[in-house]
Amino acid sequence: MPGIVAARVLPAGVVSVWAGNTRVLDLNDEAVEPLTPDSDARYDLDPFMHSWRILRELGITSYLVTPGNVNVIGGTGVLVRPIGNSVGEMLWDSEPKAMVFGLGRLARSRWGNPRLQNGGLEALIRQTLDRAP
Repeated sequence: MPGIVAARVLPAGVVSVWAGNTRVLDLNDEAVEPLTPDSDARYDLDPFMHSWRILRELGITSYLVTPGNVNVIGGTGVLVRPIGNSVGEMLWDSEPKAMVFGLGRLARSRWGNPRLQNGGLEALIRQTLDRAP
């Protein structure tokens, strides 16, 4: 039977507490510093949370789990199935599938003046990527 592939319906961490309550969407943003490229969504997965059962019942067979988007560079996401008794069983493979960048209102209001244009955040991303190995 075909299923739904969800491209980042909920960020990592939210899956662990989500039971249809969208107010928990703010729980995932690690708003400690603007650049968290080493944040890895696989470490936020809990295969025993009831949210996975709900996602299966909704027909979701694959799911991109990512960090939140309040950080300018938020970290990497992984592709998972809402089945399995361990994170390893849930992962399609061990490689990151996405990197989250926050250029919108949330990132500007958290890390600078909300009236600023995105140019300042883009410069921060460019400088960080230029220094990457």
